[in-house]
Amino acid sequence: MAEFFEGPGSVYDPEYYASLTQCFQKWDDTLMVQAHSDAWEGVMKYYQTNGTDSDYMGKPDHWGGCQPETDPRCKHGDYIESKQGKQAIFGEGGVLIYEPCNYSSNIAFYRAATRICDYPNWSID
Repeated sequence: MAEFFEGPGSVYDPEYYASLTQCFQKWDDTLMVQAHSDAWEGVMKYYQTNGTDSDYMGKPDHWGGCQPETDPRCKHGDYIESKQGKQAIFGEGGVLIYEPCNYSSNIAFYRAATRICDYPNWSID
């Protein structure tokens, strides 16, 4: 993400990542850091394998294949940014992201989460 938005050679901020993982452990939750890592690993595997030919409903579910014109499971509409030519390649794995702004909104969550951790009695449901 950093490289896409800040240019070639940009990398994540290791100090911020340390504060994020510390925040995830605020309430002695020993599973959050691993769950977070596993979730991103799952996204990468889903991309690398191009999803599946048979999901839990027995239907194909391929990366970028959710188009409301052809699949009633796609309730959130088209990939608008992609249709505007704004899809992007992210990371070392070259993940094709159809909605870069939506994808990068995770940064806003991370920033909000660490800010909330600054206050001893605040939490996120």
